[in-house]
Amino acid sequence: MSAPSKKTDSITLRIDPETKAHLEALAEDDQRPLSAFILKTLREHFGLGKPSSKSKAGKTK
Repeated sequence: MSAPSKKTDSITLRIDPETKAHLEALAEDDQRPLSAFILKTLREHFGLGKPSSKSKAGKTK
């Protein structure tokens, strides 16, 4: 049996307290945790969409 795969990776992001407070308020209005709100916003802003269920990492042509 293989080990479970991670669905996400972590990054460290440093922002000023005012920006964080604004993002937290927006996330609360959207009824999402802050990290989920930021991820959704980045995907929408950059047109990334949702990742596919099958990762292409490690596959060769």
